Amino acid sequence: AYAWQLTDNAKFTQGVSVFGAEDTTLNSESALNVAINEHFGLKVAYNVTWNSEPPESAPEHTDRRTTLSLGYSM
Repeated sequence: AYAWQLTDNAKFTQGVSVFGAEDTTLNSESALNVAINEHFGLKVAYNVTWNSEPPESAPEHTDRRTTLSLGYSM
């Protein structure tokens, strides 16, 4: 995984993983994490999942998802 601390409270991360041999799945996430305060933070992420052999019910090889999350740390 790659991480770049942009400012004191903002960090960009990029992660990639590959699973399988015959039915290969590749996952990638690009994210921006911003600390609101010492307990709360926001995360905006863009996820791409590619499957070499998708099921017939979902014939697209690539799925894309954008998420916005509110996190809490104790």
